[in-house]
Amino acid sequence: MGALRLWENALKPEADADIDQRKIALFNATCVHASFGDVELAQITLREAIQLGLDYGKAVQTPDEVDSALVPLIASQQVLIRLRKFNEATLKAIGAASVPPPPFSASKTTTTSSKRGSSILQDDLSRVLETDMQGIDTSIFGIVRRVLVLLLALSGLGVALYLIGLQYLFPDVSGM
Repeated sequence: MGALRLWENALKPEADADIDQRKIALFNATCVHASFGDVELAQITLREAIQLGLDYGKAVQTPDEVDSALVPLIASQQVLIRLRKFNEATLKAIGAASVPPPPFSASKTTTTSSKRGSSILQDDLSRVLETDMQGIDTSIFGIVRRVLVLLLALSGLGVALYLIGLQYLFPDVSGM
């Protein structure tokens, strides 16, 4: 946490940091927030770094080649996927041509077979974690129709259970 404070101090206006120093401090702060699982704070600092011109794909894949002051991004797969999608959305929002970053891996020294397996897993997780509502009618008519179908089904189920309960509680009454 001490390093995070130093990077946040470098971002203050009185620190007089140039753009490259700000990008490094923002990305490093993103790495700290992501490692603790705080995606929202990681996204805030990542957005600023991307807007300053950070190449997120290169910074994640080979931070030492981009700048020796960048720390490696180590976080859970869910956090990495959310940050990758956030990067793509931010690039679209600022109008930059987005080049998808290479697939993430938990460690830098992986074999090709484990890379293949992790990309398949990421594809599956990406589909599971999507928040797009596909095939659901969100108009007022669609909502009312779903509520009516649900009420009808639950009412029918309630009546059926009531009648079954009457037969089991009062078996002699139904025989008359």
